Amino acid sequence: MQMRHWWTVPWLAGCLAVALLSVPVAALAQEQKNPAAVEHKELDATIYRTLVTVINNGADLYNSGDWSGCYRLYEGALLTLRPLLDHHPALQKAIAEGIQNAAKSPQLNDRAFVLRAVIDQIRKELAPSTTPVTPPPPKLTLWDRLGGEKNVTKIVDTFYNLAVNDARVNFWRKPNFKPDEKKVELLKRHTVEFISSATGGPLEYKGKSMKEVHKGMGITNAEFDAAEADLREALKTHGAQLEDINTLMRLVEGTRSDIVQPRVEPKPPMTMWQRLGGETGVARIVDDFINSAIKDPKVNFWRDPKYTPEAETVNNLKTKFVEQISSLTGGPLQYKGMDMKAAHRGMGINNAEFDAFLGHIRKALEKNKVSPGDIKFLMDKYNAMRTDIVGMRAPDELKKEEKKPEDKKPEDKKPEDKKPEDKKPEDKKPVEPEPIKKPDEKKPEDKKPDEKEAGDQEPIKKPNGVKPEDKKPNEKEPEEKNP
Repeated sequence: MQMRHWWTVPWLAGCLAVALLSVPVAALAQEQKNPAAVEHKELDATIYRTLVTVINNGADLYNSGDWSGCYRLYEGALLTLRPLLDHHPALQKAIAEGIQNAAKSPQLNDRAFVLRAVIDQIRKELAPSTTPVTPPPPKLTLWDRLGGEKNVTKIVDTFYNLAVNDARVNFWRKPNFKPDEKKVELLKRHTVEFISSATGGPLEYKGKSMKEVHKGMGITNAEFDAAEADLREALKTHGAQLEDINTLMRLVEGTRSDIVQPRVEPKPPMTMWQRLGGETGVARIVDDFINSAIKDPKVNFWRDPKYTPEAETVNNLKTKFVEQISSLTGGPLQYKGMDMKAAHRGMGINNAEFDAFLGHIRKALEKNKVSPGDIKFLMDKYNAMRTDIVGMRAPDELKKEEKKPEDKKPEDKKPEDKKPEDKKPEDKKPVEPEPIKKPDEKKPEDKKPDEKEAGDQEPIKKPNGVKPEDKKPNEKEPEEKNP
């Protein structure tokens, strides 16, 4: 809270000083026998009466929302009184300790209450013993005027019911949200405590600051205005006076800048690709395990100890591994290489070699400080490729299995596999000539449509050596016709 009435502090402190400095002259004029005793007695009485004005003015500042002004007024009064109370060293010590304790409190309203307790202690010690002066009753705090804890709890309940059902407020920030009842009760309790702390009540608010509570909710000024209207209605419902309603609403308005904030969308969770460091981080990991694996005879990486690959070959291989890890961990790079089965066909990789290669991958991940969970995930992915990589036979073994059928020895062939054209010439029987056909013994299919008269018969044909098996199964021989 800002000090709206900053001018009241030096004014009251000046009045206090004038009142106190005028005491010795009046006292000495009345009593000359023991001037020191008279001076102290009158000084104490003046301090006792003057502090009532300090208390009431501080209460007015506090109830108007100027916690800082109240705190500074009490602090200034105590600093003015301290050197005048040298005949009360215990009170001087109480003033010093009170000012120190108040300065340590993070809340301005709490600081004012700490100093108020010191002022009350001074008045109690300086109260006249012979003619006690009854101070005017202190003004009621706004908390008291609102009805204390019992009535403020009712106000908060009504406000909650109004705001939750007010679409203009958008209270829960999510449509159709059903809150937990325990959380609702805790929210109401925090609201009661917050009002108590702001209005001079005894309940201390121990929750988070308004800025922290409402961070990222995206509450607009229109929504804040709607909530204020619901609170005002709740105060009216439970009998709050117009002046007190306006005072509380000014306090609420002071929190607008902490509550009205732009919406902050939550960041999406990082992919494993991002946790590995993206392309740069993964390339570094691949460099580490490829460079160590190709030198390890237990891996037998190139399948030929005498083979020395070109730098371009190694770089292309590393690029493929980076793309493959990207595909496995949600990265943007797409693996365009061969599938694992086709890529390792005929290499004859065994389990021991595969395990040695996985060991290099694990060491590279650990070296680059990858989390144990991500290491397990990636190792499981590579271990799942084992069946496509391990056990693929070497080229010489594949050749034995890929022999063609014509490579079999003659004795392996069964007689029924022989084709008809493989019969030897001596197995064929000579074709017997058919009997001489008469001119009219033409097959029905050889006649032309207009060959109906007998005089048009063709000359007798000689046997043409047609095979017996060329005849159709149910074909009848034509009957002889007389010329």
